[in-house]
Parts: sequence; C-alpha cells; structure tokens
Amino acid sequence: MNNISSFSHLINQERLESKKQICNMKNGNTYTSNYLRDRECFETSYVDDFTIKWLDMMPEDYRLIRKTYLDWFFRLGLRLGDFKDKIVLDGGCGVGSVSEMIVNLASQIVGVELSNSINLIAKNLANHKNFLPIQASIENLPLRDKSFDIVFSHGVVHHTSNPRKSMSELWRVVKPGGKLIVWVYPDNDFMRRRSLLTYFLSDESTDNKKGFSELLSKWLHFSAQDYDTGRSIIARDLCCSLKTDPINTSMYNIDSLCPTFHHVLQESFFRELGFEDIESSFYTNEFKVKGQQMDLTVTLNKKAN
Repeated sequence: MNNISSFSHLINQERLESKKQICNMKNGNTYTSNYLRDRECFETSYVDDFTIKWLDMMPEDYRLIRKTYLDWFFRLGLRLGDFKDKIVLDGGCGVGSVSEMIVNLASQIVGVELSNSINLIAKNLANHKNFLPIQASIENLPLRDKSFDIVFSHGVVHHTSNPRKSMSELWRVVKPGGKLIVWVYPDNDFMRRRSLLTYFLSDESTDNKKGFSELLSKWLHFSAQDYDTGRSIIARDLCCSLKTDPINTSMYNIDSLCPTFHHVLQESFFRELGFEDIESSFYTNEFKVKGQQMDLTVTLNKKAN
C-alpha cells in the first residue's frame, strides 16, 4: 500500500481500514491487491451489477480497449494539461482507466469505487505512489471537505440510489476555485425507455443479464451490415448501443440491463440543487438517436472565496 500518511489531508482515516486480497485472474494466475475500504461502506445489490461489468466482461488486459477510455475522457471536456500538479478525485473510477491517463500529471489522485473492481484498480496503479484506491460510495465519501482541485465522475451519478446526495457529496470535497465535472444520462425519450428496460429486467439474475447482453451483442454485430442504419434502428427500437466490436457492445449494454438505478437528468436538476455557475455541453452530434443527444456533461465551478 502506498504511503497513506501522504494522503492524510484528503481522507477521513477514522472511517478507513486497510485491505489486502489475493485475487484470481481469468488465466488462472493470481495477484495481490492493497487498498482502503470505508467501514461505512455496505454491500448492496447494485455493487454486484458493476462487478460483473468490470471483472467478468472486461478483457483481461483492459488496455486493449484503451480507445473507449479516451472517448470517456473527451466526453468530460477535459484536457491533459488541466491536471498538471492538481489534486484530483475520480468518483466511481471503474478499473482506474481515466486515472491512469493523468497519473503522471496530477499531484495526487484518489480513486473511489464501490464495486469489487477496486482490486483491479489497486493492481493496475500499484506502482504510482500518488494514487490511492478506496472502496467507498460517492453517496457518502470518506474524504475531507474542500480538498480537491478537480473532481470528475463519468457515468456514475445516474446509477446511484440518490443522485442528489451523490452530487452534494462530490461538491462538498471540491476546493474553493476548483471544479466538478460529471457525465450523466440526459432526460429524453430514449433514456427513459432504457430505464424502463432496466426495470422490466430487474428480477433477472445477474448471470442471466450478462448472458443476454453477450447474446444480444453477437446478434447486433451479425445483423447490422449497414453500420449507421443498423445502429440507428437498434438504438431506437431496442434501446441498445452498437459499438465497434462485440466486447465493447456487450459492456455498454450491460449498463442497460444490470444497474438497479438508472436515473435520467437534465440541467434543471442541477439548478434545483442550488448550483448557479453551470456549464453544460454535449460531446458531438454523432451521439444522437432521432435527433436526441445521448450524453450530457455538466461542469460546476466553485467560487474562490
């Protein structure tokens, strides 16, 4: 484990305990992971949902689909230079892929992840002394107030049980003069129907959802000979995403099938929370279905005083 004392100004040490686990890899090998766990972090059904995505469906070497994470980075509207010598929180960091892109630039990074993919994060970034992995929920962060220059969260807030509380917690730890950037599902017809799909499949086992996602992915890539037309029809009628390869497609669509919570948000949601200095944007016109944008990035700037 990295020198925890160097992160003492960022974390609530009374709530955290050190964990060490021996983990199995798909190829039969094992690895040791070291991380911190929030004592107030409790197991919930939706933890398993994302454990499936990150541990069961992810390629053994997640860097094989690095382009996916670069895409996520750009959707946040960030540039590498933004992180130079900054203290950063990656809220809901998956396998730590975005953190890995900036770890050599930032002063310190704390990666918070609720699912058991925390083991992979700890393994992937073990050699970086300025990165600290913590298993915790963004709804109840074991972190100090006003501690981080940049807080970002990609595709996480809308899958938490209480998005308002998640936003409040993320905002709480932003320094004066810092910023919070979140990427969420926008409130439109497509995303509302996708939420209904999640609801109708909620009683299925996670294994069944995984199997359905993999089967659907294979069928989508077999049937969509005309990529643009196929993507539009599939997204419109089945509320699914067709990506460049079956692995990516299956991983993206598990977000439609597994999460217990699947909220859709709009800019007014953030204004109702009392945020005023709001910058909202969509990634590109490419992410549209029947004229509807498929993503929403919101940047919130905290006043310096």
